[in-house]
Amino acid sequence: MFYRAFIVVVVLLRSIVLPGGLVSAQGKDITLEPVVVTATKTERAPEDVTQSVTVITADEIKKSGATTPSEAVRKTVGMTVNEYGPRGANSNLSVRGSTSAQVLVLLDGKRLNSPRTGGYNLSDLPVSLDDIERIEIVRGSSSALYGADAVGGVINIITKKPDKLAFGLNAEIGSYGYDSLMLRNSGRHGKLYYSLTAERETSDGFRTNSDLDQSIASTKIGYEIAGDTSIEFTAHYIGKEVGVPGSTTWPSLSARQWTREATTGLGYKKKFTKELDLSLNTYYKRDILAYKDAAASPADRHESTTLGADAQVNWLTNHWNMLSVGAEARADDVDSTDAGEHSASLWAGYLQDEISIGESLIIIVGGRHDSHSEYGDKFSPRVSARYLFTRTGTIIRQSAGEGFRAPTFNELYWSDAWGNIGNPNLEPETSIEYEAGIEQPVGKAFGFNLTGFERQVKNLIDWQEYAPFQYMSVNIGRANITGIEAGFKLDVLNLLTWAMNYTYINPVDEVTGEKIYTIPEMKLNTSLNLVLSTKTNVYLEGRMTKDYEEPGEDERKYFVADAKITRSVSLSSSSSGDVFFGVKNIFDRSFEVVRGYPMAPREIYGGLSARF
Repeated sequence: MFYRAFIVVVVLLRSIVLPGGLVSAQGKDITLEPVVVTATKTERAPEDVTQSVTVITADEIKKSGATTPSEAVRKTVGMTVNEYGPRGANSNLSVRGSTSAQVLVLLDGKRLNSPRTGGYNLSDLPVSLDDIERIEIVRGSSSALYGADAVGGVINIITKKPDKLAFGLNAEIGSYGYDSLMLRNSGRHGKLYYSLTAERETSDGFRTNSDLDQSIASTKIGYEIAGDTSIEFTAHYIGKEVGVPGSTTWPSLSARQWTREATTGLGYKKKFTKELDLSLNTYYKRDILAYKDAAASPADRHESTTLGADAQVNWLTNHWNMLSVGAEARADDVDSTDAGEHSASLWAGYLQDEISIGESLIIIVGGRHDSHSEYGDKFSPRVSARYLFTRTGTIIRQSAGEGFRAPTFNELYWSDAWGNIGNPNLEPETSIEYEAGIEQPVGKAFGFNLTGFERQVKNLIDWQEYAPFQYMSVNIGRANITGIEAGFKLDVLNLLTWAMNYTYINPVDEVTGEKIYTIPEMKLNTSLNLVLSTKTNVYLEGRMTKDYEEPGEDERKYFVADAKITRSVSLSSSSSGDVFFGVKNIFDRSFEVVRGYPMAPREIYGGLSARF
């Protein structure tokens, strides 16, 4: 039914805005400030985006107390980062109550999700925080552009593009034997630009067998062939060894895990005219995970590779209409001690129509068709709109879209010594999500927003007991997840910034009628940033979370506060830097984000960041 309605909407909209049917339209130049690209795969100013989006800038990451990508994104409205305790442990993303496998994670637009497990462990990101230009978070179904696994939303981590010769150094030490050292060199010589980054990070951990030894290396090399043509190569690598202490119920004091992940990409952009441009991208990702617990089980080794390519053409057919046409091809392979050796391929195409009706109304209609060797064909439509009241600055956004999550290699082919098995007949999880929101600026210093959403998910994949203590993956789940997101930001003369956001989620398992206890009921995040005349920046952050409690379980509610002070210093006439000091979990709270996995007690850290 939604598919038929989608076709009707497309026909009606196209008839409304055909020449002669458009009453009042104001042209906009195709070249927009490159602020948000993930929502539409075209450059858009934040006020012109028709979906719910948050952008975290490099400056915001620097001022905050974030020392990991997980810490950088966890204060975002609608976002939950399921952290399993020690530094380097699993950090799985959830958007609006989604599972980790329902969130698509991108690095410079290139897919990172594992074809074996479906999700992405953000602690394995092969990029230093200092290399990140911004993080764009799109909430809501985005399968109409990105295909599988963009049910809850999309996280796009965008790295910096060098613009001058510079050398950077970050050194940091902290509690529990933590230390890190990062070196970065970047430069530009005419049309050629480059950056090289290396980072080493170690920690003893706060639990027995929770140590970390991690190394990251990254490079970006680009060449601007002409003012309208460029080519860029990227490569990222992470090598990591961590202790895996397990849960407090089932500790694993001798378990070790090794991760090796490498990604490379080659991109080409060409602007033929002001109205027509092309982008081509290829990428390759290989990750190896090895796990060994000498006290419990034989060693496991899992290797997966992804080779992908995509192309997109943007055509400004008229001053009120932009068409985007794209295609994607991908090949996935896995070699696992539990899932075996398997391969899969994907071919996909999508169409997106961005329609501007006057200055106030923007409507985006799109759809994508995926053809996969394992789960067959899927079509994902989406329609969204933004209306601007020019007199008051009020923005109203509405959207509706279908999405799906593909079954993973583990869910399809798992087989272990205990009788747990996958199911090669699994169907994709499917969803439909509705969203409506309002954003209101009050002058230049204050603004607030409010969004409501509903997601209905069918064919949820779960592991069902088919014999005593033996499980098989099956399509048995249905869920209805509704929620509210609200926030405000007060900025006084760029000296004092106070921000707060609130998320409420009502997740219902429609099979049992009960709440989904792994999804938090409420999250409240607040931050205060104060800029002093002494070139000192003071940052305070607080996070309150209330979880749904299972029958007989004690109340699960906690508040955690962090702080960081940064002082800018002049090292010489040609160099500068920052000295910083921070405290995480100021009040030394005992809390768990994931049941059975305690988070760190109070941590103190400090260091120096220098730029030459």
